[in-house]
Amino acid sequence: MTDSHSETHEQADIWEKLGDASFSFGRPVPIALLTVGLGLTFFFGLNHLLSFESLRENRDTYLGWLVQHYALSTAPFG
Repeated sequence: MTDSHSETHEQADIWEKLGDASFSFGRPVPIALLTVGLGLTFFFGLNHLLSFESLRENRDTYLGWLVQHYALSTAPFG
């Protein structure tokens, strides 16, 4: 009996913490930006330019750019 009572108490604590969480308008912004970007990619037909085939064909060019601009290519990853 004690185990089920403690589990119920723990579950109640979790629900209380979730209930205290307030909605922030900043949270959905990154998802919205990604969705809009993906939509624009298809709208303008850029999905035909960004394919695995084009990556395969231009692999050497991309690798050369990465070697020449190493700091710039790694800067976004901090």
